[in-house]
Formats: sequence, C-alpha cells, structure tokens
Amino acid sequence: MKSVTLFFTLFLVFMKVNAQTKNLYEPVLTGDAAMKMAQKAFNEA
Repeated sequence: MKSVTLFFTLFLVFMKVNAQTKNLYEPVLTGDAAMKMAQKAFNEA
C-alpha cells in the first residue's frame, strides 16, 4: 500500500512541476486540488 502512495505522490509532483513549467492556469488548479486529495488520503492511510 505504501508503494502505491509513493507512486501517487510522485505522479502528483510531476504533474505540478509540469504545470508550472508550461505556466498554464488550469493544470495548476487541478494539481492543487489533487494535492489536497492526496494529503487527505495520506493522512487516512
């Protein structure tokens, strides 16, 4: 289960960096929302 959480976190970090590199507004918002969901899932795990 921890390996899945780690992969999910790395995926979100990649998404966030990618969004910042492209400097697009919508993907950054999506990344922030996904990050909050990941944080919630991490706290429950």
